[in-house]
Amino acid sequence: IISGALSFSANSTWQEMATVDVTDVPVGGVIQVPYVNIVGQSLTGLPGSGYQWRLTEAPTSSPSTKTVIASGGFTTDGDDPPNILTIDQPSAALVAVTNTGSVRYKIEIQKTSGSGTIGLLATANFIINPG
Repeated sequence: IISGALSFSANSTWQEMATVDVTDVPVGGVIQVPYVNIVGQSLTGLPGSGYQWRLTEAPTSSPSTKTVIASGGFTTDGDDPPNILTIDQPSAALVAVTNTGSVRYKIEIQKTSGSGTIGLLATANFIINPG
């Protein structure tokens, strides 16, 4: 389970919410992401629909070399705290791991349209199987 909180304004760059390092990711392993939850904590300004989330994988020795293993979008309303109206959940399909050994997983959020500042809490459950 990865969870984290973040407050950010509209921009076109991915914002890191949470990071977890996993050691001994096996060769031939597979990842399953059965669940992602995003909860609004605060909102200043107008709501928007241009929110995206992703879960990335990278070797801890080179954390900027990322592979996206699950992604989706979500929308909010104009309340404060904002209600998350929809979340595109990942499929529960197994995805082959790109990196092995010591691996860093991150939840990242991006807001590509609209204005205002939003605070979010996100949780992603993921399972690494030996394959």
